[in-house]
Amino acid sequence: MIVIPAIDVRAGRCVQAGEPAALAGHFTCDDPVEIARHWDRLGFRRLHVMDQDGTARRAAHNDVIAELLADVPLVFQVGGSISSGDQIEELIGGGAAFIVLGPRARAEPDWLAGTAAAFPRQLIVAAQLHERMVDAEGGVRRQLVTDFVEELALAPLAGVLLVPDYEVDGVADGYLPILEDAGEASAHPLFVAGGFHTLPALRALQDRGIAGVIVGSALYSGQIDPRRVAEEFGE
Repeated sequence: MIVIPAIDVRAGRCVQAGEPAALAGHFTCDDPVEIARHWDRLGFRRLHVMDQDGTARRAAHNDVIAELLADVPLVFQVGGSISSGDQIEELIGGGAAFIVLGPRARAEPDWLAGTAAAFPRQLIVAAQLHERMVDAEGGVRRQLVTDFVEELALAPLAGVLLVPDYEVDGVADGYLPILEDAGEASAHPLFVAGGFHTLPALRALQDRGIAGVIVGSALYSGQIDPRRVAEEFGE
């Protein structure tokens, strides 16, 4: 299993929970490129970059994403309201290894099938998870998470990303059996976003066959030691 630091970008700045990224014991910085280099220096090999400007795609923001992909020697997966083949082609052409897709991938199975065929093993389909149900997004129905991952089996994806609703359901550990079942049902690597903020919790996910965990605030705040995480869960 790998741990993947998250970088949230808004208006060309690195923000975590709406504020400039504050790395405990190091520095506070809103420069996404410098933050990415920091994670590189600590030994991480893959980063999760989210475009928080949604469909705005402002020119300055595009320049930042392009700079990240061109100048930082890491594996990048990029998401944030990506809903067209042109966007995917531009990002992959610029150096992104993987693209994270949201509601359209669920709402339009034919579009997903064609797009996955055009970009095999480069797309990750993401969905919000509430208990054992994948939430309705983009007009699609709610469904059991095991049904959701099974329906994706034939598409040549790089993975499936689940984002559990921890704020509603409380302790993240309560999701362990649900995520284990989803991982066993999935034909693709299963990734989880956030909620697991200790080394024992990360090890529990690893024991259950999870391929990767995207971690944001716990790494930035120092709640868990980034060096130890990179050493134990590096790619």
